[in-house]
Amino acid sequence: MAAKYYLVLLFFLVLTTGFSQNPLDKRLSIKVENETTGVVLEKIQILGGFYFSYNSKLIDVNKLVTYTAYNEQVIDLLNGIFGKKYEYKHRGSYIIIQEAKPVLVKKKEVVFKGKVSSSVDSSQLQNVTIYEIDELKSTSTDENGDFDLVISTEKVESKVLIVKENYYDTIISSADLADTNLKIFLRPLIDSIKSKFTYKLDSTFWTKTFDTKKVKDVMDNVSLTEFKDFQLSLLPYIGTNGKFSGKITNKFSLNLLGGYAYGLNGLEIGGIFNILKDTMRGAQIAGVGNVVGGKTTGAQFAGVFNVNYGDVIGAQFGGVFNTTAQTLKGVQAAGVFNTANNIEDGTQIGGVFNRTKDIKNGVQIGGVFNKSQSIENGTQIGGVFNKAKDIKNGVQIGGVFNKSQSIDNGTQIGGVFNKAKNIYNGLQVSGVFNTSKNLTYGLQISGIYNISKDIKIGGQIGGLFNFSKNIEDGFQVSSLLNCAKSVTGFQIGLINLSDSISRGIPIGFLSFVKSGFHKTELSYQDYLSAGISFRTGVHAFYNIFAFNYYYQDNNPLASFGYGIGTQFNINERFFTNLELSSHSLFVANDLQSAFNELNVLTKLNLNLGFNVGKHLSLVAGPELNILISDNSSSISKLDNFSKRNSIYRVSNNQTELNMTLGYRVALRF
Repeated sequence: MAAKYYLVLLFFLVLTTGFSQNPLDKRLSIKVENETTGVVLEKIQILGGFYFSYNSKLIDVNKLVTYTAYNEQVIDLLNGIFGKKYEYKHRGSYIIIQEAKPVLVKKKEVVFKGKVSSSVDSSQLQNVTIYEIDELKSTSTDENGDFDLVISTEKVESKVLIVKENYYDTIISSADLADTNLKIFLRPLIDSIKSKFTYKLDSTFWTKTFDTKKVKDVMDNVSLTEFKDFQLSLLPYIGTNGKFSGKITNKFSLNLLGGYAYGLNGLEIGGIFNILKDTMRGAQIAGVGNVVGGKTTGAQFAGVFNVNYGDVIGAQFGGVFNTTAQTLKGVQAAGVFNTANNIEDGTQIGGVFNRTKDIKNGVQIGGVFNKSQSIENGTQIGGVFNKAKDIKNGVQIGGVFNKSQSIDNGTQIGGVFNKAKNIYNGLQVSGVFNTSKNLTYGLQISGIYNISKDIKIGGQIGGLFNFSKNIEDGFQVSSLLNCAKSVTGFQIGLINLSDSISRGIPIGFLSFVKSGFHKTELSYQDYLSAGISFRTGVHAFYNIFAFNYYYQDNNPLASFGYGIGTQFNINERFFTNLELSSHSLFVANDLQSAFNELNVLTKLNLNLGFNVGKHLSLVAGPELNILISDNSSSISKLDNFSKRNSIYRVSNNQTELNMTLGYRVALRF
């Protein structure tokens, strides 16, 4: 039997966690004094939970070392001990120490061939990854555990790493080869499987499309953090980085159709697409789309889309859409839409719409609409509408409407309408109407009407109507109608309706307050004039609607008039009021005469009243009459007016003004 050398390499690690962190970046503290290099390296690997691999002919392990480090990265610690003469690579659970400038020889082929088995039961292990540590050329074991890897190299020594998920890995050097038919035993991890870090891009459409079984085995088996200056690929895994593409971060990547890599720290150009498993720093340019599984810092340009599963700090420019699953700090600009989980100091510009969960110091500009859960110091500008749950120190500007649940120090400006549940220190401005449940320290301004259930220290300004249930220290202003149940404040409109008003007044042509001032009056004025009138409003300000009859033997006269008044209660029995009214005179049996001639009688009355009972009052007082009439008016020459003593009279070519004094007594109920 030919002699065979059995290489049995069994390694025991105290730590069984995977190396998602590059061990060269770990921070350690150590103090050694006059100890050999071999002992120092052993102490470092125990502290760090990894192994060193090196050629003993390259390093003098007996050299004495004195060194102190506190919370220092392993890479800096090694440079402090050895200087700059070596380079260090992380492969699996190993840190490999090599010459920075190795001696090169004539290119040769090195064959690594053998079988990999389990150290527990000697069963063959398939899908084990065997790869060269420098050029990353690799192979896998077959169903019988056999492998055959041929390496072409100019280095004196070549090393390969043998790795499988949930097993301790091992390293082989060509300098130690005594046989080309190796038997290698891997030891399973003790107690539990090795913890595995999952990436957001794992098990998504983007990776499932290109991850073959062999590629997936490499991804699962190999723990690798590698940086390369350049990648050239046709499609994912078909290029210079091969099956290790998902483990490598590139400075420049040129992908003829599409490419896949762990990360980017520079520039990537893809004819159709670019896919990064984790982080992107720099710029990506793709004919169709860019996909990043981690954080993006830089700019993305794509003919169709940019998709990010992490934060974006920078800019995304997509012909159709951009999306990020986390926070946007920068700009998203797309022909159709943009989506982000949160916007912080960022802007979305979408041809159709933008959507995000929260906006903080950000802006959404959508050709049709914008949607957000909350806005804080942010703005939504939508061609048609905007929708947000909560607005704080924010603005919504919608071509048609805006909708929000609550507004705190915010503003809604809608071409047609705005809708909010609660407004606190807020403003609604629309072309047609605004609605809100509660309005506190706020204002509604609309072209037609406003609706709010409760207003507290706020107001409504509507082109035609305002409606509210309760107004506390607020107001309503409209050109036609104001309607409220209870008002503490004022109403200004043609018609004002309410159940009650306290500490305020309604000002308008007609104000009806259910619990306010309502009086019907029968009156007599000097010169045979009797009338009936109705007063409505509140004591401080009320409207007067009047009809008077003037007795004449031949042509009795009538008038209809409107006025305003205010009443001051002296005590429970006595009161006084001041009233101003204007009346149009006409011949009683000829209503048309009211329009054919100018005969306007204005009255100013100062009355003293006495309450006879709860619902009956006597009123009397002087009356100032001011009659303005045409010079040709027949009414002004009748006894009721012509025989009164004038206190002032003036006329011109067309009209005459005649002021007289009279009296008036009335019965109110």
